[in-house]
Amino acid sequence: MGLGGGQRGSHVVDLLLGSDRPRRALDAGATPAEVLSGWTEDARAFRERCRPLLLYDGSCGR
Repeated sequence: MGLGGGQRGSHVVDLLLGSDRPRRALDAGATPAEVLSGWTEDARAFRERCRPLLLYDGSCGR
C-alpha cells in the first residue's frame, strides 16, 4: 500500500495529481522533465478554456 492509507494500492501523489500516470512514468524511468513536457498541450488547452472567464489578463495558469 502507498502512503495514502486509503484503498489498497493508492498513493497520495496519485490523488494530488489526479492520475497515476505521472507516478507510473517516473517509476518506469522517465525524467520529471519528460513527464512535465507531456502536460504542455493540456496546459495550453486549459488556458484557452478559462480565458473568457478571466477578470484580468494573464491570470490563468501562467
